Amino acid sequence: MQQVRERVSTYIASGFSRRQIASDFDSVRAWAELHGIDPHSILLGEFGVTRTYGMYRASDPISQEAWMRDVRNEAELHGFRWALWVLSGYGGMSLLERDGSDRLDQVSLRALGLNAGL
Repeated sequence: MQQVRERVSTYIASGFSRRQIASDFDSVRAWAELHGIDPHSILLGEFGVTRTYGMYRASDPISQEAWMRDVRNEAELHGFRWALWVLSGYGGMSLLERDGSDRLDQVSLRALGLNAGL
Protein backbone atom coordinates (compact mmCIF):
# COMPACT_ATOMS: atom_id res chain seq x y z
CA MET A 1 0.00 0.00 0.00
CA GLN A 2 2.82 2.41 0.80
CA GLN A 3 4.31 1.93 -2.68
CA VAL A 4 0.92 2.58 -4.27
CA ARG A 5 0.43 5.74 -2.20
CA GLU A 6 3.88 7.00 -3.21
CA ARG A 7 3.25 6.36 -6.90
CA VAL A 8 -0.17 8.02 -6.83
CA SER A 9 1.27 11.02 -4.97
CA THR A 10 4.07 11.34 -7.53
CA TYR A 11 1.56 11.10 -10.38
CA ILE A 12 -0.66 13.79 -8.89
CA ALA A 13 2.33 16.03 -8.11
CA SER A 14 3.45 15.85 -11.76
CA GLY A 15 0.67 18.28 -12.61
CA PHE A 16 -0.17 16.29 -15.74
CA SER A 17 1.93 18.72 -17.78
CA ARG A 18 2.95 18.23 -21.39
CA ARG A 19 6.52 17.80 -20.17
CA GLN A 20 5.41 14.89 -17.97
CA ILE A 21 3.40 13.36 -20.82
CA ALA A 22 6.46 13.61 -23.10
CA SER A 23 8.66 12.01 -20.46
CA ASP A 24 6.22 9.12 -19.99
CA PHE A 25 6.00 8.60 -23.75
CA ASP A 26 9.82 8.74 -24.01
CA SER A 27 9.89 5.78 -21.61
CA VAL A 28 7.36 3.85 -23.67
CA ARG A 29 9.25 4.54 -26.89
CA ALA A 30 12.57 3.50 -25.31
CA TRP A 31 10.98 0.26 -24.13
CA ALA A 32 9.58 -0.37 -27.62
CA GLU A 33 12.95 0.26 -29.25
CA LEU A 34 14.69 -2.02 -26.75
CA HIS A 35 12.31 -4.81 -27.73
CA GLY A 36 12.31 -4.11 -31.49
CA ILE A 37 8.75 -2.81 -31.56
CA ASP A 38 7.86 -0.22 -34.18
CA PRO A 39 6.38 2.84 -32.43
CA HIS A 40 3.55 2.81 -35.00
CA SER A 41 2.49 -0.52 -33.47
CA ILE A 42 1.74 1.22 -30.18
CA LEU A 43 -1.87 2.26 -29.77
CA LEU A 44 -2.84 4.77 -27.14
CA GLY A 45 -6.32 3.36 -26.75
CA GLU A 46 -7.79 5.89 -24.35
CA PHE A 47 -6.96 9.33 -23.09
CA GLY A 48 -10.33 10.98 -22.76
CA VAL A 49 -11.33 13.43 -20.07
CA THR A 50 -14.55 13.56 -18.12
CA ARG A 51 -16.16 16.96 -18.64
CA THR A 52 -18.08 19.09 -16.17
CA TYR A 53 -21.69 19.59 -17.18
CA GLY A 54 -25.12 18.86 -15.78
CA MET A 55 -24.73 16.70 -12.69
CA TYR A 56 -21.16 15.71 -13.63
CA ARG A 57 -18.25 17.55 -12.00
CA ALA A 58 -14.81 17.06 -13.49
CA SER A 59 -12.58 18.95 -15.94
CA ASP A 60 -13.26 22.46 -17.05
CA PRO A 61 -13.13 23.05 -20.84
CA ILE A 62 -9.69 24.70 -20.79
CA SER A 63 -8.08 21.84 -18.84
CA GLN A 64 -9.90 19.23 -20.91
CA GLU A 65 -8.72 20.70 -24.20
CA ALA A 66 -5.15 21.16 -22.99
CA TRP A 67 -4.88 17.56 -21.72
CA MET A 68 -6.35 15.97 -24.84
CA ARG A 69 -4.32 18.19 -27.17
CA ASP A 70 -1.06 17.57 -25.30
CA VAL A 71 -1.56 13.80 -25.17
CA ARG A 72 -2.54 13.63 -28.85
CA ASN A 73 0.38 15.80 -29.95
CA GLU A 74 2.92 13.87 -27.88
CA ALA A 75 1.54 10.52 -29.08
CA GLU A 76 1.89 11.66 -32.69
CA LEU A 77 5.39 13.08 -32.10
CA HIS A 78 6.46 9.73 -30.61
CA GLY A 79 4.98 7.82 -33.56
CA PHE A 80 2.14 6.26 -31.55
CA ARG A 81 -1.37 5.84 -32.88
CA TRP A 82 -4.32 6.91 -30.79
CA ALA A 83 -8.04 6.34 -30.37
CA LEU A 84 -10.77 7.69 -28.12
CA TRP A 85 -13.03 5.70 -25.84
CA VAL A 86 -16.47 6.32 -27.26
CA LEU A 87 -18.53 8.51 -29.57
CA SER A 88 -21.53 8.54 -27.26
CA GLY A 89 -22.14 7.50 -23.71
CA TYR A 90 -22.83 8.86 -20.27
CA GLY A 91 -20.79 10.77 -17.75
CA GLY A 92 -19.15 13.36 -19.98
CA MET A 93 -16.45 11.16 -21.45
CA SER A 94 -17.58 10.94 -25.05
CA LEU A 95 -17.20 12.96 -28.21
CA LEU A 96 -20.79 14.16 -27.97
CA GLU A 97 -21.60 17.49 -26.40
CA ARG A 98 -24.02 16.06 -23.80
CA ASP A 99 -25.62 12.73 -22.91
CA GLY A 100 -28.30 11.93 -25.47
CA SER A 101 -27.14 14.67 -27.84
CA ASP A 102 -26.20 14.23 -31.49
CA ARG A 103 -23.90 17.29 -31.49
CA LEU A 104 -20.14 16.79 -31.30
CA ASP A 105 -18.23 18.47 -28.48
CA GLN A 106 -16.25 21.33 -30.03
CA VAL A 107 -13.60 21.39 -27.29
CA SER A 108 -12.80 17.71 -27.89
CA LEU A 109 -12.75 18.18 -31.65
CA ARG A 110 -10.27 21.07 -31.43
CA ALA A 111 -8.05 19.12 -29.04
CA LEU A 112 -7.99 16.16 -31.41
CA GLY A 113 -7.37 18.27 -34.49
CA LEU A 114 -10.64 17.14 -36.02
CA ASN A 115 -12.96 19.16 -38.23
CA ALA A 116 -16.67 18.89 -37.42
CA GLY A 117 -17.49 19.95 -40.98
CA LEU A 118 -16.37 16.59 -42.37
